[in-house]
Amino acid sequence: MARGQCRTGDLLGGAHAPAGKQLALMLPVLAPMLCRDGELKLSEEEATLLVSMSRATIDRRLAPERANMTLHGA
Repeated sequence: MARGQCRTGDLLGGAHAPAGKQLALMLPVLAPMLCRDGELKLSEEEATLLVSMSRATIDRRLAPERANMTLHGA
C-alpha cells in the first residue's frame, strides 16, 4: 500500500466499530500506535489531518465500510 493510504476498514478493527464520536476521541492515540506498528503509513501532515477529522466526517467516510459489515440475507 502506498504511503498515506490505508483501507478505511483498517481503522475499524472489527464488526463492532466505534461511532465517529468515539473514534474521534481515540484517533490521537490510535493513529500513532498504528503507524508505529507499520499498520498505517502516514506523513506528519497526514497524521495531523487524520487526527483533526470531525466526527461527522469520520462517520461519512466509514459508512461504506460499515455497510459491508452488515449481514445480507438470512
